[in-house]
Amino acid sequence: MIKKLVLVMLMVFSAQAAYATDLVAKNAWVRLVPSVAQNTAAYMLVRNVGADDVKLIGVTCDVAASADLHGMRMDDNRMVMFPLQEVNVPAGGEVAFAPGGMHMMLMGLKHSLKEGDVIEIVLHVSNGESLAVSAPVRDMRMGQHRQGGMH
Repeated sequence: MIKKLVLVMLMVFSAQAAYATDLVAKNAWVRLVPSVAQNTAAYMLVRNVGADDVKLIGVTCDVAASADLHGMRMDDNRMVMFPLQEVNVPAGGEVAFAPGGMHMMLMGLKHSLKEGDVIEIVLHVSNGESLAVSAPVRDMRMGQHRQGGMH
């Protein structure tokens, strides 16, 4: 009886521990903004290498007073941004946070950012676990097209 209980407990705790580690963040970066700007955006590709869907329910960042997951859509011929309560990362799939689409807003910057700074962003998962991601600050104008003010 005790052996079965221990085995069940090990299986439960192992499954929970693997949940956040099933997420892999790649190509993370934070947009360089003018030193007077209070907000910026972060981008990355989040891949779920696990067998179960994973829900991102939030984001935090130590250089910002607050941070949110955001989406973008066309509304009356203009692009509008809106907060997302959660983002599903399907099993074996990936979700892109990219300019002009879903992104992470870092609001109330505590200090100005410089190109090459590395910012820690923490993704929060619905099971209470988190994934820390290091993201360099990058000037998106370098080698890329300007996005016309989109986040």
